[in-house]
Amino acid sequence: MKIKMIVCDLDSTLLRTDGTFSQRTLATWEKCRSMGILLAFATARPKMAVQRLVDAAKPDIIITDGGALVRMNDEVIHRAILPKEVVDKIFYILCNSEHVGSITASTDDGHLTDHPITPEEEPIAVDYILIDTDFSKPVSHDIYKISPQIFDNAVVEEITALPNIAYMPFAGQTWGTFTLADVSKWHAVQKVAEHLKISIVDIVAFGDDFSDIEMLRGCGIGVAVDNAIPEVKAVADEICESNDDDGVAKWLEDNVCQ
Repeated sequence: MKIKMIVCDLDSTLLRTDGTFSQRTLATWEKCRSMGILLAFATARPKMAVQRLVDAAKPDIIITDGGALVRMNDEVIHRAILPKEVVDKIFYILCNSEHVGSITASTDDGHLTDHPITPEEEPIAVDYILIDTDFSKPVSHDIYKISPQIFDNAVVEEITALPNIAYMPFAGQTWGTFTLADVSKWHAVQKVAEHLKISIVDIVAFGDDFSDIEMLRGCGIGVAVDNAIPEVKAVADEICESNDDDGVAKWLEDNVCQ
């Protein structure tokens, strides 16, 4: 099998826990590029929160917002915006529930938020353009995803009962994301493969969390980092070392860069 594209989740997969690339990772990434292999990020992060990482690793394809936005160079390959009337309904439900904490939303202009950044969020939030927002009032931005802190699954059930809305939780957290139902990293990878006329079987994908499951299951080779949740490991073809032990880089060195 000849690998034509590598797709990597960022946080807790390609990035170390401190939110940085190791030099080994960048060197291996560049070696793969020199072999003519296309390189892709696939992340739940919004567009503006990957620019520092894009500058460092220079991927060919950038999948952000959990698959709602796909870019290659300056070209937008795929874009999935939540309809305004649905956005209004989601914010109404969230703002009127006692089981909802903080709310954020992803746009091209910045990350809308109604809460201050906590110390735990700082390693990631440093890359964000934050816009203080009162979600009880009309929001004019085009929104890719809405990510609230939810403490009762009944809120999730109420929102996903709306037409064409899906929810993706983050492992071990009270946070999750609402998007259009067909938005996923896997759907985005399929869009890229179709656009570039690449077979899915020639793609290797790396990940660690719920949003990576379909992508790892669907691509030619799915690799879970050792720190991945059990659900991801269960569908992976292979398991590499952890994100803090250069797992992705070591797997590529052993299986691709020979």
